Amino acid sequence: MAESSPVLEVDNLVKHYPIRKGVFGREVGRVHAVDGVSFTLWPGRSLGLVGESGSGKTTAGRAAMRLIEPTSGDVRIAGEPVTAATGRRTLARRIAMVFQDPMGSLNPRLSAAANVAEPLRIHRIGDPRSRRQRAVELLEQVGLRADLAERVPAEFSGGQRQRIGIARALALSPQVIVLDEPVSALDVSVQAQVLNLLGRLQEELGVAFLFISHDLSVVRHVCDQVAVMYLGTIVEIGSREQIYQDPRHPYTQALLSAVPIPDPTVERERIILGGDLPNPVDPPAGCRFQGRCPKVQQVCIDTNPELVVRSAGGQAVACHFADDNAVEGESR
Repeated sequence: MAESSPVLEVDNLVKHYPIRKGVFGREVGRVHAVDGVSFTLWPGRSLGLVGESGSGKTTAGRAAMRLIEPTSGDVRIAGEPVTAATGRRTLARRIAMVFQDPMGSLNPRLSAAANVAEPLRIHRIGDPRSRRQRAVELLEQVGLRADLAERVPAEFSGGQRQRIGIARALALSPQVIVLDEPVSALDVSVQAQVLNLLGRLQEELGVAFLFISHDLSVVRHVCDQVAVMYLGTIVEIGSREQIYQDPRHPYTQALLSAVPIPDPTVERERIILGGDLPNPVDPPAGCRFQGRCPKVQQVCIDTNPELVVRSAGGQAVACHFADDNAVEGESR
């Protein structure tokens, strides 16, 4: 698919949750879940949002598709602004989501076909017969036989249920699918099947994926671009090759050092981070990674580094010493 214009643009997205106390619910603080996240997604491409638990990656994905209302920031789909007035019905035709827990995201009382056809029914597309026919076609497209269409979710395996969830996400032919840890609850062998399915569907349909995961091995297999999040902000973003072969942020380097290597003869120095994730209610004034960074200096404590392009390929890093952290040429 031609990449003439982005299919999803997120600009300075912010999501704060107010903390209220007292009889009158007075606001006493805010949880900075997402703080100024920006990224661009192109048709037929995949962007991975990675980071440890609490980094804000799921909140960013849900706010981008308006499942939760952002505090501020702009979101555009195919160049058109997404606002509260856009309406969820309109958005649902353009952006869909596959959730982490396939069992929890499906209606246990409905058959597989009925679950897949539910978006069509809500949007009043076709009649019951045509909706069921479309649902069966989608189930077959994701690798499930037509004779399984009337079974309920409890009669399927975890991998099969996730295939049903993917089929449902495709029902309205969206331009973007947000995948929130779509394989983390599955066995490794089943993970590979689902990831290969996603790759095939993307090639056939040209749909763009926003892939949210903590598993860097999975992201490397699926995504063209990778954005690393820490405490509500993106600290590094670039192509898959840039992030995995030449990471510039100490946090990215620490994450990659923990990824298992399939070759037992290859050794890698493990970077152990001290401390815990800072309190999102009161994030540090300087670099948010300062309390855990092995390379911290005074400027990191005093000044918050901006996300700046550091290479000719467009790799952007939020670190005062990104150029000094280059590991170009190292095989990862």
